[in-house]
Amino acid sequence: MIAKLHSFRTLLLAMVVGCVPSAAARKTTPTQGKTMTGSAQCTRTVGPADAEGLQDILDGLSVGSVLCFEPGRYVAQLMVRRSLTLRGLAEGVVLDAKGRGPVIVVNGSDATVEITDLTLRCGSGGAGGHGGNLSVSRSKYVVVRRATLEAGESDGNGGGALFARIGEVVLEGCRLTANHGAKAAAVLADEVAHVTLRDCVIAGNTGKSPAVAAYQNGRLTVQHTTIADNEGPAIYLLGQEPDTLALEVDGGLLGNPALVLSGQPQPRAQVRRSMLSSALPAGIDAGENIVGEIKLDGQHRPIPGSRAVGYGAR
Repeated sequence: MIAKLHSFRTLLLAMVVGCVPSAAARKTTPTQGKTMTGSAQCTRTVGPADAEGLQDILDGLSVGSVLCFEPGRYVAQLMVRRSLTLRGLAEGVVLDAKGRGPVIVVNGSDATVEITDLTLRCGSGGAGGHGGNLSVSRSKYVVVRRATLEAGESDGNGGGALFARIGEVVLEGCRLTANHGAKAAAVLADEVAHVTLRDCVIAGNTGKSPAVAAYQNGRLTVQHTTIADNEGPAIYLLGQEPDTLALEVDGGLLGNPALVLSGQPQPRAQVRRSMLSSALPAGIDAGENIVGEIKLDGQHRPIPGSRAVGYGAR
C-alpha cells in the first residue's frame, strides 16, 4: 500500500509540473552526430530522438568532451564516470527520468563535470538513497549553471533535487522547485561533500523536510541565494565535526524558519549580510543581518519596495 501511495504521489507531482508528455508529442529525427551551426565547441550534438542511446553516446566520449543537446524532451537516466560537459544549446532542453531513477548520477573520483542550460526533471532517488534529479556519489568537481531541477524525489534519503556525497559541487544561477526528500526537500550535502549555492532560487519544494541540509561532514556555502516559500525550514545542519565550519551564508534570503541546528557539539555556522524570516539560533557567527517578513512575488523575487530587495538571488 505504501509503495502504491508513493507511486501515485510521484505521478501526481509529475502531472502538476508537466512531466507527463501528451499523446501528441512531436516526432523527431536522429541527429546522427551532427554539430549545429554556431556550436563549434561541441564534440557531439544530439536531439530528442537520440535519447534511447544517450548512455552509449556518453560512454563513447573521451575525457574533456562536450555533449550538446538540441531543444526538446529526452527521457533518460545518465551515469557520468569521467570529465565531461553536458550543455543545452537553447531554452527547452529537458532531461526527464519519469520517476524511474536519478536523471544524472556522477560517479568518478577524478571526474570534473559541467552541466549547463538544462532542465533535470522527475528524477527519483529510489531505495538506493540517491538524489532525485542529480546524484553526486563521487567526483572531483561538478558545476551546474543556469539549470532547473524540478519535481525530483528522494524519500529514501534526500535531497530531491541534489544529493552530494563526495566532492565539490557548485550551482550557479539555478532554480530548484517542486522537489521533496526525506532528509532534505531540495539539497543534501552529506559525508565529505561541499555544496555551493550561488545566485540560485530554491522555492516551492514540498514536505516538512528542510529545503537544504548538511549532514555528517557535509558543508554548505550560500551566496546571494533565495531559500524561501518552501514547506520546511530553509537550512538544517546536523552532526558536524567541532572544527568544521558547516555553513557560510552571505547575501542570503532565508525563510520558514531560516536555520535549524541539531547535534552536539552544535554545528558551526556563519551568516552575514542576509535577510532572515526568523532570528538565528544562539552561538551563530552573525553580522549585518535583518529579520522580518520576506515578501516575494510569484517568481520568488523580492517585491519592489520591500525590505527583501537586495538580498537573495540577483
